[in-house]
Amino acid sequence: MDKEVHPGEPVTTPGTRVRRRKPAKGARLRMAIDPVCKMEVDPKKAPARSEYKGTTYYFCGPRCKERFDKDPERFLKTVK
Repeated sequence: MDKEVHPGEPVTTPGTRVRRRKPAKGARLRMAIDPVCKMEVDPKKAPARSEYKGTTYYFCGPRCKERFDKDPERFLKTVK
């Protein structure tokens, strides 16, 4: 029984393990840093975000966003 193969899909035979490729050297996912807790946050999946002085900041959760919104300058001093 032949299986249809789609572009980009790994071709395997029974007993073959599929190894995931590492990102190309120098390639990195673009992650944002939560200015409150310093955690890396994926901007596409960030549960909270705020605009301040024309810049969007991303947060790991609503609590960090609330703290930032009360006093953004406090947290931005430590980022720069």
